[in-house]
This record gives sequence, structure tokens and C-alpha cells, in this order.
Amino acid sequence: LSIGHADRIAVDVAYTHHERLDGKGYPRGLTDSQIPYYAKIIALADCYDAITSSRCYDGARASMEALDIIYKCRGVQFDSELAVGFIKCIGIYPPGAIVELNTGQVGIVISANVNNKLRPTVLLVRDKNKKPIGENPVDLSSPDFQGKIKISRELPDGSHGVHSRDYLSMGTIMDIMGKQSC
Repeated sequence: LSIGHADRIAVDVAYTHHERLDGKGYPRGLTDSQIPYYAKIIALADCYDAITSSRCYDGARASMEALDIIYKCRGVQFDSELAVGFIKCIGIYPPGAIVELNTGQVGIVISANVNNKLRPTVLLVRDKNKKPIGENPVDLSSPDFQGKIKISRELPDGSHGVHSRDYLSMGTIMDIMGKQSC
């Protein structure tokens, strides 16, 4: 059985993405120069996913906490340049992040604002009492909301019964994003 070059890269990445720059990873205890470039990238994505998803061994944590952990582990566990690039790529409030506004309402970030990363578009799904409401997209960068409504904090996925995957699987977020781009 012969496998192609791309298949060999995929196998190598799958086998080595738990290695760490300091040699304390597994399965072989490789160090920085021995770890394939693509495995270093997948290690970042895998870590971020593990922290922000509910697992049998730990509950989901907020994106900002995951990014903070990745930043603190750069140069030891993760390639420094790749870690910083990953953090910039994910952003402050990435799409799918569950957030609470200063009004007490809860929503899901549906798109980032390239001009003001602190003011994305949010799909409101809970009122100030955390009761379900009809989905209502709000562009926090709009002059109507400047100085009035802002994000207070990011919440872990599942907070107040809000799971971003539920809205993605229903197509709600994609429908709204499609309407905004028209």
C-alpha cells in the first residue's frame, strides 16, 4: 500500500500534534526543531478547541481564557510566532462566542467588526432575566449603540442554556449573516 505525500503529512501531523517545544509532549517527546510545522499549527487549534468545548474531564471555558493560556504557553508548549498569529486570527470576540452585554442580555457573536474589535455584531437570544427571546441581531458598532450597549464579558459555551452549536445547526446564524452581506 502506497500513500501520497499529502497523506504522509496528514499522518505525521496527527501523530505529532501533542508534542511540545520543550520536549514534554507525547508520544515521542520531540523538541521544537523536530516537530513538523503543520503539527505546530494543529496543536494550537486542538488546544483552543479542548479549552472552549465541554469535555468529560472539564467544562467549556471562554475563548478569552483559552487565548490567555495559549499566550502564556508560547515558547514552551507552542511556537511563539504561530501562537501570536493564532490569537490575532481568532480575535477578541470570535464568531460563536457567547457574550453578556452591560444590559444583562445574552447573545452570540455572529461577525467581527474589523474597525472595532470590541464592537461585533451579536445575535441576542436571552433578555436581561436570561429568558429566551426571538433572535435579534445587533451591530454594536452602530452609532445607535455607541456608549449605550457594550459587551461586559464573554461566557463559556452553554451559559444560560445557550450553545452556539445549536444556532449553527439550526442555520440561524448563517441565515442572518447571509442577509447582512446582501
